[in-house]
Amino acid sequence: MSTSSVPSKKPHLVLHFDVNKTILLCDPVSGMDVLGMLQSSVSECSWGVVDEDGHWQLTHDEPLFTAPSEHHTTYSDFLEYGEFKLLPNPENDPAIAARNKKCKSDKKQHKKIFTDPGQPGEKMRPLFEKMVEKLRIPESLKAQCAAHELDHLHGDFAFILPSFFRFVSSFFRLRATVALANACPWHTLTIFLCAIRSIDALQREGRTFSVVFRTFGTETQEIADSFNAFRKGEHPFVPSPSASSPVFHRGTIQFPEQLGCFKRGVDGEGKETIHLHLGTIDPKQTKPYRTIEGFSAIHSFLEAESKKGVSYSLRDDYPFWASKAEASDAGKPHAVNPSDSTCHHIFFDDNIERTHAHIVDCRDISQNDATIPFQVAWNRWMVKSEPVSALMDDLYFRKAIALCEANLKSFQVQAGKPSNKSSTTTK
Repeated sequence: MSTSSVPSKKPHLVLHFDVNKTILLCDPVSGMDVLGMLQSSVSECSWGVVDEDGHWQLTHDEPLFTAPSEHHTTYSDFLEYGEFKLLPNPENDPAIAARNKKCKSDKKQHKKIFTDPGQPGEKMRPLFEKMVEKLRIPESLKAQCAAHELDHLHGDFAFILPSFFRFVSSFFRLRATVALANACPWHTLTIFLCAIRSIDALQREGRTFSVVFRTFGTETQEIADSFNAFRKGEHPFVPSPSASSPVFHRGTIQFPEQLGCFKRGVDGEGKETIHLHLGTIDPKQTKPYRTIEGFSAIHSFLEAESKKGVSYSLRDDYPFWASKAEASDAGKPHAVNPSDSTCHHIFFDDNIERTHAHIVDCRDISQNDATIPFQVAWNRWMVKSEPVSALMDDLYFRKAIALCEANLKSFQVQAGKPSNKSSTTTK
């Protein structure tokens, strides 16, 4: 079943999901377990001020997702842009690299104990404890999970945010096909961006979307295994309501065909380069079966594949981003066409900051790949994923998408008549 068989007056959605701390609340590669990740998440929505001695003091004992005033900063930002601020290292100087590595490690250790007794966020402990219980696997499912073939279900906590699965499964109750790409792909699925209680109204607004998982890490297999189990109706935590559908089964992730990785750099003339290598997450170890060059070509390829229901699992170029001191214009590439009314790309990542893009490099392919200013891209083509909200609110992702759509519509109206011509090519 192709997406063209599902009529939709609204644009096709391509949803790019970061993995760690966006849908996965742990980071095995960096040694951040579930409890540490939850503490870190609380530190990112806890606000305070810096006193005369340079110490951060909590001023609000509830989570906030916008700054109370220009004088306030989160504990996470206090660490990130203060004592542990990274230095640019374009020449890969070993001393700077070692210093930056230590800064990242020390910052992480402070965030992991943020709500412990005697720490700056001690008063936020009740929120942390609520989040722990929200993510804990119910006792009624413990035995079933322990017996499951997925190793990551043998612990105490859900591997992938339950709200992410519920976000997807709610759409399967209606009608659909699916498409995913990155740390685990899918196919093309009908999406209805309104409240679940308005099912009848949602069915009149048939939507298609695809998902692209985007990660710096190597946890693609674990994400894929968990998602494939969900699609087959074999996931004990959130069994799929549409597991009997042959279309549903068709979207399981295939390795290595549906893997890929980005490589960014600078050529001999000082011009930036970007390549998407398909069939591998490390072209030095495994030769790609195809390489696509340039923001525009990559955008067109992913969009065309998405609309056909093809999925990919894509690894982003962390070494390049790190060499640029984690600058926004060196982050995860996110190419969009602001005037396109047929397809809307949205990137969810918890490391997007509230004042700058930081980890996502949003480019306008209609303007020679020019960087899109943060205030223009914010909540239109990129969303700072809030782990606390995503864990506590099952409708979080739906609400965020609806906000992006409303903002894009207003933007296109103000900019002039939006184009109904897709930038997608099928070559």
